[in-house]
Amino acid sequence: MSRPRVVITGVSGVTPLANDIDSTWKRLLSGESGIGPITAFDASAYPCRVAGEVKNFNPENYMPAKQARRMDRFTQLAVSAGRMLMDSSGLKITPENEYDVAVIMGVGLGGLHTIETWHKKLLESGPNKITPFMIPMLISNMGPGQISIFTGAKGPNIVTTTACASGIHAIGTAFDSILLGRAKSVISGGVESTITPWAWPVSRLSRPFPPISMTSPRRHPDPLTPNAMVLSWPKAPACCCLRIWKPQKPGAPQSLPSLSVMAQARMRGT
Repeated sequence: MSRPRVVITGVSGVTPLANDIDSTWKRLLSGESGIGPITAFDASAYPCRVAGEVKNFNPENYMPAKQARRMDRFTQLAVSAGRMLMDSSGLKITPENEYDVAVIMGVGLGGLHTIETWHKKLLESGPNKITPFMIPMLISNMGPGQISIFTGAKGPNIVTTTACASGIHAIGTAFDSILLGRAKSVISGGVESTITPWAWPVSRLSRPFPPISMTSPRRHPDPLTPNAMVLSWPKAPACCCLRIWKPQKPGAPQSLPSLSVMAQARMRGT
C-alpha cells in the first residue's frame, strides 16, 4: 500500500520584518533585516541591545480585547498566525471535519512575560493579588490550545518543547500524525516571545555575538554569512497547514491548493 503524500497548503507568520507572511517574504527578498534596537524594555544596561522584535502588533486585530488580556504575548502571536493561516490555506473547519483537524505547535519557553509580571506583583503586593489566570496564561500548551479555540479544530492538540528545535519537531509530529491517520489536516509551526528583562541577560552569559553587533543592528551578523556565529531570540510565530494530497483523475492536471506568495516562490526555487 502506498504511503499518502503530505503537502503544505498554506503558511502564515508574524515576524520582525512584517506582521504578515507575504510582506515578510517580500522584505526578505529585498535583503532587509528585522533586527533592531530593543523597545520592549529599557535595555540600556544590557550588553546586547538589539533583537528581532515584532513591531506594531495589535492583538485586538485578531481577537477581542478581553481575551487578549488573558493571554501571554506568545499566545496572542500564536492565535494571530493561526487565524491568518486559515485564509492562506483555504482550510474550512466544519462540524463534519472538526475532529480531523489537529493543532501541533512548538513552544520553547512559553509565558516568560507572565512569569515576570506576576512574580513582581507577588513581591510588591503579596499572594492575594495574583490572578487565577496566571497558570493558564504561562503554560506552553496555551499556544495550540487557543489556536484550537479560535479556529474550531477539535483533533489532537499537542505542544512540543525541545528548545530551539521545538518548531521543526512540531512539524515533524504533524507529518507523522497524518501518516498514522490521527488527523487529516494539521495546523503546525512554532511560536516564541522571550525578549524580556529576565531572559535577556543570557546574551551576556553565553556571549553569542561579537561586541559591535550587540549594540548596532547594522553590524549584526547575517546568518547566511559563512562561519557566522548567530544566536537570535525573535518574538515571532510561524504556522503552516499540512494536509493529505488527493491526486485528481488520471490525465487531469495535478494541482495543489492555492499557496501564499512565499510558498509559491519556494516551489519555483526563487
